[in-house]
Amino acid sequence: MLPTPEALGSTAGQVAPAAVKGDRTVNEVAAQFGVHPTLIHDWKKRLLAGANKFSGTMADQSSQIETLLKDGNLLLGELRRRREAVHGLLVGTQQLSTQLSGLVDDNQRQLAPALRSLERVTTLLERNKADLDKALSIAGPYTRLVGNSLGNGRWMDGYVCGVVPKNYLPPGTPPAKGCKPPQGGR
Repeated sequence: MLPTPEALGSTAGQVAPAAVKGDRTVNEVAAQFGVHPTLIHDWKKRLLAGANKFSGTMADQSSQIETLLKDGNLLLGELRRRREAVHGLLVGTQQLSTQLSGLVDDNQRQLAPALRSLERVTTLLERNKADLDKALSIAGPYTRLVGNSLGNGRWMDGYVCGVVPKNYLPPGTPPAKGCKPPQGGR
């Protein structure tokens, strides 16, 4: 049995293509590589048979290869469009960034006082919010106490001294001096 091209290594990979090329005889190729002409004939036959088998396989599957190439072209076209869209977004974002930086630089003197005022207003609002939170936290107990004191329905029993000016009071109506609650059930 003759050695295979694989057994002889890289030399065989050069011999068979040189023999198939057709510009020299098999004996000339054999002399150049130091290989017996019979081996060259065998390798040449194997190479041509493999090429023939490969060509047949490619011919049998040409419609699949054609579909694959068409689909590949569609995919590449879509990838190209998306790449262009992303590029456009990047360019637009870069331009917007440049314009915003310029806007901030141009208006720094005008914006700085406004931002400081806004910060003061925010601080005031936060303080007011804290006061409102405190008021709401005590509103519940206050409402309960007022409700307890209004046991007579809509009316509340109480005495408020000094609400009516003295000249509106009939003579001898207590209190004659100062603000004291009436005594003796009057």
